[in-house]
Amino acid sequence: MNIFVNSEAVTVPDGASATDVLTQLESLQTGVAIAINQTIIPQNEWPTKSLSEGDHVALFRAIAGG
Repeated sequence: MNIFVNSEAVTVPDGASATDVLTQLESLQTGVAIAINQTIIPQNEWPTKSLSEGDHVALFRAIAGG
């Protein structure tokens, strides 16, 4: 199925989870946040959050500052 990650088209297997997508993109690291269709997904929900055709995924890196 086709989804969009940071506005780029990406093909992932049907029923892919948020964790599956991050693993495929080699982005499964500490300090990463994910939003699906403009909703932040808590990290403990990533393995069970299934994506659907056409979903928009945004990946963010947490940056500490002060």
